[in-house]
Amino acid sequence: MKLSVRQNKLVLGTAQFGSNYGITNKNIIGEKESKEILKFCYKNNIKEIDTAIDYKKCEEILGTINLTNYKILTKLPKKNKKIKNIEKWINDEVTRSLKKLNQSSVNTLYLHNPRDLLGDNGLEIYQAIKLLKSNRIIKNIGISIYSPETMIEIISQFKIDVVQFPLNILDNRFNKQSIISELKKQSIKVYIRSIFLQGLLITRSNNHHIYFKKWHRVFRKWESWLAENNLSAIEVCLNHALSSIKEAKVVLGISSLDDLIEISNQRTDNIPTIPSDIKCNDLELIDPRKWDL
Repeated sequence: MKLSVRQNKLVLGTAQFGSNYGITNKNIIGEKESKEILKFCYKNNIKEIDTAIDYKKCEEILGTINLTNYKILTKLPKKNKKIKNIEKWINDEVTRSLKKLNQSSVNTLYLHNPRDLLGDNGLEIYQAIKLLKSNRIIKNIGISIYSPETMIEIISQFKIDVVQFPLNILDNRFNKQSIISELKKQSIKVYIRSIFLQGLLITRSNNHHIYFKKWHRVFRKWESWLAENNLSAIEVCLNHALSSIKEAKVVLGISSLDDLIEISNQRTDNIPTIPSDIKCNDLELIDPRKWDL
């Protein structure tokens, strides 16, 4: 894949801006480094930023940077059961977010907990977000999803513009032709996240939390295969994400500018087929919400 084409498919993930998000991440990206990262992104044609209202200090940091040349994709938090006025809650959350980001609008608003749409207030939530779209405060309505079944259930009931879901060496639940065809049929844009599984796939298994010991054999096979083929974990994970769904964009979780530079410089061609026994369907491993750490 040509460098220019590849870079255009990359999206900057900002969970680590102002926070040490991720099981393997010990670094917090501050304001100064954030600005350097955005400069690098601009020079290398990475023009989309993935963030969330729940990302602690991230919005304040991004708000100090000129984001004119970037598309911003953010996420609405999970609805508290005590909330009665849905429209007011959504408007208040988005208004506060835009103020912190120093923006008048964003490209995409995801539901961080899309199952809210399948609850008693689902239609009310959707109508409130749709009104934001009508008023051009957001351009796209999105869902950030974990389960293919939940995604299919939602897109069969609501007009969704964008979906974001996990896809990596171990987790290929969404990488099925039936799912891809349905998304294409409905003209839904796709964003892939968790390509490194919060860093587990690019960290030596000997350094993993004890919780992951039960899957040590899977990680050892992965590491052995990489060594046998003289490949880096980063280049294989990146290639897998970029080649799995043709039109999809890939959200990169990074812990430093050096991480982003390293990822951007990876070659993503002539990668051999990954052995099928490296894949895993165990949700206790591939779904971070289920980790007992």
